[in-house]
Amino acid sequence: MQEPLPEDCTNDYMEILLTKISNGEGDVLEIAYEMYTVVRKHFLNESLSVWYDISEKIHDLQYGDNIESLTKGALITTIVEEAKTQLKSHCKRTLPIVPNDTA
Repeated sequence: MQEPLPEDCTNDYMEILLTKISNGEGDVLEIAYEMYTVVRKHFLNESLSVWYDISEKIHDLQYGDNIESLTKGALITTIVEEAKTQLKSHCKRTLPIVPNDTA
């Protein structure tokens, strides 16, 4: 039996995070920020850049630079909708990945 590729492990973890967000399991803002962290560390794909924007909105909401006057509820709704969209768009192990050769 072969050890799974790092990319497969990362894809599986991202799928777990997206599922948790979609199902409302745990702190959605915290899980969304973890999703951003994974994307930042492992991916360079444009379709996942939305997590950067979401992390910025989380930061703005938490630290007072909320110039869009975004509410926590509206942000959570946006995050859940994005997670559901990404789960529908990407079958298991097909999230667009770019192997991180610098590790």
